[in-house]
Amino acid sequence: MAASRKSRASGPPPPSATLVLDNGADTIKAGIVTGDVTDAPRIVPNCIARDRHKKTYVGSELEKCRDFGEIAFRRPVEKGFILNWEAQREIWDREFFDDKAPQRCDPSDTRLVLAEQPNGLPALQTNCDQMVFEEFGFSSYYRGIGPAFNAYQDVQAIFHTPRTPETPIDVPAEVLLVIDSGYSHTTVTPIVQGRPLQQAIRRLDVGGKLMTNYLTRLLSVRHFDMRNETFVVNEMKESVCYVSLDFKGDLEKTWKGTRGERREDYLSGAGIAKDYVLPDSHTTFHGVVRDYEPGASSRARKAAVSAEDVLTLRNERFVVPELLFNPSDIGMRQPGLADMVMQSLSVLPIGLWPGLLANIVVIGGNARFENFIQRLQMELLERVPDDDEAEMDISGDEAGAAEEPSSKRARLAVEQTTSDSNTPKWSNPDPYTALPPETATQGKKTDVVKMIRKSRVQEKEVRTALPSQSADFISFDSDSDNADDDADDQEQNTPARGVLKIAPEQPNLQLPPKPVVSKLGTAPLLLPDPISSALGSRKRTHDDEIKMPHTRLKKATKMPSGGGITKEWLPDPELDSIPWMEADHSQSANMAIWLHKEVVDFYDYIKPRDFEERLRNELVQDLKQFCRRVFRDAEVYPFGSFPSGLYLPTADMDMAFMSDAYLRGGYAKYHTKTFLYRFRGQLVNHKVAWEDEIELIIHAKVPLVKFIEHKTGLKVDVSFENNTGVNAINTFMAWREQYPGMPALVTLIKHFLLMRGLNEPVNGGIGGFSVICLVVSMLQMMPEVQSGNLDTRHHLGQLLLHFFDLYGNKFNYETVAISLNPPRWIPKHQVTDFAYKNHDRLSIIDPNNPANDIAGGSSNTRTILAHFAHAHQELTKRMAQLAQDPNKAGQSILQVIMAGNYSSFENQRKYLELLSKEGHRPIENQGSRQAERDRDHGNRAKRIQPAPQRPFQSRNGGSRRRR
Repeated sequence: MAASRKSRASGPPPPSATLVLDNGADTIKAGIVTGDVTDAPRIVPNCIARDRHKKTYVGSELEKCRDFGEIAFRRPVEKGFILNWEAQREIWDREFFDDKAPQRCDPSDTRLVLAEQPNGLPALQTNCDQMVFEEFGFSSYYRGIGPAFNAYQDVQAIFHTPRTPETPIDVPAEVLLVIDSGYSHTTVTPIVQGRPLQQAIRRLDVGGKLMTNYLTRLLSVRHFDMRNETFVVNEMKESVCYVSLDFKGDLEKTWKGTRGERREDYLSGAGIAKDYVLPDSHTTFHGVVRDYEPGASSRARKAAVSAEDVLTLRNERFVVPELLFNPSDIGMRQPGLADMVMQSLSVLPIGLWPGLLANIVVIGGNARFENFIQRLQMELLERVPDDDEAEMDISGDEAGAAEEPSSKRARLAVEQTTSDSNTPKWSNPDPYTALPPETATQGKKTDVVKMIRKSRVQEKEVRTALPSQSADFISFDSDSDNADDDADDQEQNTPARGVLKIAPEQPNLQLPPKPVVSKLGTAPLLLPDPISSALGSRKRTHDDEIKMPHTRLKKATKMPSGGGITKEWLPDPELDSIPWMEADHSQSANMAIWLHKEVVDFYDYIKPRDFEERLRNELVQDLKQFCRRVFRDAEVYPFGSFPSGLYLPTADMDMAFMSDAYLRGGYAKYHTKTFLYRFRGQLVNHKVAWEDEIELIIHAKVPLVKFIEHKTGLKVDVSFENNTGVNAINTFMAWREQYPGMPALVTLIKHFLLMRGLNEPVNGGIGGFSVICLVVSMLQMMPEVQSGNLDTRHHLGQLLLHFFDLYGNKFNYETVAISLNPPRWIPKHQVTDFAYKNHDRLSIIDPNNPANDIAGGSSNTRTILAHFAHAHQELTKRMAQLAQDPNKAGQSILQVIMAGNYSSFENQRKYLELLSKEGHRPIENQGSRQAERDRDHGNRAKRIQPAPQRPFQSRNGGSRRRR
């Protein structure tokens, strides 16, 4: 008989107190809540320090230290996570559990609320749980993401907005974008109803520690050796550094000039220079900031302050915090803070953007830099996607506003706000700082919500992107969303991600095309034809030139493709939609043989012709000579689909620009952001690019320079000091020799993805190397292929069906990763060389680098595999239909998945064929072309007019050097 309710033993009483800990890398923010009473939170240094006299300080004891010279620190938190629990236990015991602890509590009668950083490793979280319960013995415990706790604050009070009395304070904010810039790193966390959106969390590895180390390096080179004085340098950074609202202008003011001259701004300090008096550890224990006095001579100043060590800080004041917005200044291949915010928003439905942008909370010690909030607001306003009318809304409708560019008006508006003495000043007295919206006293309010709603209303007027080109052989994808990161395409107005969903059973393969909106100021298209192809016209111009068969470079969109056949590949009733069908295979012995023969026909139609191969080789040689003549010690090396012979007619040319020293195993020389601009300048000077059509992809994981070569009209992508693609060519060649039928399968599948816009890693697709790895892995795992009973050259139809069936219907991409060296399928939880942030995408371990996930950027995997399954279904249905059709002569099996408008291929191929017949001269003979054309003026219709070339500049390798 069950015991009655009254006779049951009551549980233990609930804990009487709650200890709330924000266990940061630099400081611990701690407070104790007892009932309705909340103690004032304390900020405790999270470190164990030892000075030069071997005296040790734990936690808050650091306040007793009087000599910070050469002090050494032991910190339990590294890169945001607790790694040294021995040191952390000693600090917690000193601050919370000892008898003389400033905030003493009994763990057995105390709850613990512990904040952690996003995306923590499970092993570290498990270790933390064990320490909390087994080592300290807390009665109960909650571990949560720190930025999410901000949603439970009184957000209305933070933003100075009214709150109705019926709304309780502890209800979480509906939407919130938290930017946490602390000691180890900076994170962007979107929060909806108190819960962080994990897929949109972004991390920037720039924090207070990195900036302190960078300032230490600058001071050690320019002034004194401060490498052992990091504590003093950190205080100096917090005292004098600020975020510049005009970085280029401030840098110009603090430049002293060339050849020993001293510019006027430099002599006077330009209002930027400050003097910092270092502590002497006897009379002063902390540094002092003083105004710079330009009137006194250096000798007089030294005599007056002979007992002081003084540093004059100029551009050090603002170049150090600039790393938050431009990490590439020190060679970090990560986006800046504003770009990272836009990357975070890009993976969320656009309906959340207004609320998130209107409720930005900035926390962390770095937010206390002067002008940090104004700079962040200014850069976000420049990056929010909008049309011209929305930009006018941002800058306001005041008279004369149309006389300034929109970006300049936004900048001036921010500067005017910060300089107006009558407006309220936003200061940052504590580590937790809000980014408030403008009030009525600060001028017209920036209506970000209206701006983004307008982009949703005008969804039908979204600009369409350039037709997707062929997939690359080698892609530089990584296991992060940052590898898909290219900040240059943020101004594309695209529909919300996730609005279009395709079920595996019935994918929607026919999306209605969206109209293209013409934009004022854009150069006219090369094609007068109303239905222009992606590659342009083959007609001669009035000067008898062969017109380039392409349009200008256009920015790709990060919006995942729905998988329907794109507009430029929809079949045209007036054109042949199956141009590869030149023979009738209806009399084949069976349907598998018929499909095999048609795959062979398709490959013969697509594969490169001899003249294409020759012209592309000449393009490579021209670029090699150009690089040698201009840069002397560097050269370009092709990689990807061109060396492998698997390029489509309109494929890009992938080039790696590498210095001779880097190839010999030395340090990279040409990989900085500055050099990318220099390289673009040389392309313009020597007319290598067609009509200076050049685009720089600066903020991607692998920065690129994209341009259109002026002779062939081929698009060229140049990466810098990266030999990953070049090294992978040998791997592919070995696979091609082992599986001779593999190129035909890869070519067909690449074009299948190209027609549907699923071949670009930037929008979640899979690149050319990923396709090759999928095909090779399938062949490696087929016993009949490995035993030699199935020749890949003679069973292409069977292999194609098996590919679509395997990856479309059978392969579990959420739990299984693909390994090619050694060949196997491995559960994702057994992969130890890298950690997964998302399990909803393909995972292919790089055969040349086990720490790299080739398909890590394939965020649109579900759609891709759904179309593979649909292709298998359509092919089998088509084969069954034709097997019973008495009028099957002249019919096509591949038509159901590959029919389309192939005019772009035809135009490009005919253009190159004509160019090949007319003659293609290398770049060094360009100087004699004009004289030759004058001599043969009567027959100029048979010639191709070259682009004018500027003479090469040999001095200093074609570059300017500051002396």
